[in-house]
Amino acid sequence: MTETRFASELLLLLEAQTGICDEMISLAQREQQALTRVSPGHLPAILAAQSACTERLARNQAHLEATLRNGSEVTDDADGSPSALASVLAHVPPEVRARLTTLRDGLEERAYTLAVLNAQNALLVRSGLLQIDQAAATLAHALGETRSYGAAGAARIPTMDNTITLDRQV
Repeated sequence: MTETRFASELLLLLEAQTGICDEMISLAQREQQALTRVSPGHLPAILAAQSACTERLARNQAHLEATLRNGSEVTDDADGSPSALASVLAHVPPEVRARLTTLRDGLEERAYTLAVLNAQNALLVRSGLLQIDQAAATLAHALGETRSYGAAGAARIPTMDNTITLDRQV
């Protein structure tokens, strides 16, 4: 693999990864809107699209890792280590290094944004579940039923993280 081909392939893969991350951010924002507007009917399509993005990201990452391993062939150091990659990147044109730096910075920003959105969405889901559980408790109390059993009669067991297992099967 030549330095030029390696650099081109690396740029294409990182740009594709950036695009997939942008799509994941958009989907996470749509998920948040569906959760806050109580529009659960939109969630299955959003979750399916998120799953497809995750699969594409995993395939892209596998190609990226293979490209990085193969890039060490450009130099005499063919072990695929970070030092081998650094020696390969030392030979690429400055404009390619600048573009790689920009892509890296962009990916780091997107990773942070996705982490924040995912944490916010998880909090919205937990909050919704808590509200539903409280409504069920109120209804059970009004009906004179005990809250220690689920609908099928199986014990409801609190867990360490304050979630409740319904109809636990062993």
